[in-house]
Amino acid sequence: MESDANVTRKTDLGWKHGYLADPKNKNDVTCKYCGKVAKGGINRLKQHLAGGYRNITECKKCPEHVREEIIEFMAQKKNARETIDMTHEHDMTDFDDEDEMLMGTEPTGKRKQNSTPTSNAKRAKQVGPMDAFFKSPSQSTAKQKTLNESYKKEQRKKACAEFSKWMYDAGIAFNALNYPSFKVAIDCITRAGIGMKPPSAYEARVPFLKQEVENTNEKMRNHRQEWLKTGCSVMSDGWTDRCGRTIINFLVNCSKGSMFLESIDASSYSKTGDKLFMLLSKVVEQVGESNVVQVISDNGSNFVAAGALLMAKYKHLYWTHSHH
Repeated sequence: MESDANVTRKTDLGWKHGYLADPKNKNDVTCKYCGKVAKGGINRLKQHLAGGYRNITECKKCPEHVREEIIEFMAQKKNARETIDMTHEHDMTDFDDEDEMLMGTEPTGKRKQNSTPTSNAKRAKQVGPMDAFFKSPSQSTAKQKTLNESYKKEQRKKACAEFSKWMYDAGIAFNALNYPSFKVAIDCITRAGIGMKPPSAYEARVPFLKQEVENTNEKMRNHRQEWLKTGCSVMSDGWTDRCGRTIINFLVNCSKGSMFLESIDASSYSKTGDKLFMLLSKVVEQVGESNVVQVISDNGSNFVAAGALLMAKYKHLYWTHSHH
């Protein structure tokens, strides 16, 4: 027969993502993604992949779909263990002398000498008056599974309702739920577990905002380095706000993608080609004259005039109008 360890290794999802460097040492499991040795067996490795555990650091190289799969697998195993525990609470196979007399069997000390362990076990499992109050293990497991599913469904419904109510109070747009960052936030909240304290207004306004600004600046530095290597395009997108002001958003596109640069109230610039040329020149200088390959803007007459002046000033630069 196969050992329990071998059977576990075949069925436990964690072994797809870790291995034993030393087959004789089943306590040290190595992560396939970052090479970290989890000292605590396969369960500790799964905690390493899932993240959010005090006993071991989170794997930074674990693919997100693998992390989600591991978290779901661990949750299923936990529910299964809870179901087994509840079933064992109602286990009627171990009786003392008094129990056996109530069930209509002989006490252990009065059994016949030729009674076999098998017949004793069968006798202990005979149906008696108390069995009417308990379900069989298979029935208990099925019922517990259904209860768990219903409970989770109800809890999700309640959580979504409260979250939506917060959105209504705060006036948050519904399409904000489609942002990839929203799913990441929900996953992090789930890993933090019950009792997590939400961020305070101060935390969101000061330390976390400062941290995000630093992250954004780091991304911008990477884009600027790419501008130096391959050049870039300055793109402008004009629109009118509710107050009748002409707003122009400026973006910079390169091989790393598009990056928002700034939004300018161009009400005093947009009327004539000369003034619009002054505005576009400032943006080109801000990005770096030698970095800009082309400027893309609206095809209005004022932009056409400004584009001609740009190409006259910057000989290497091309002006192109958008097609929308």
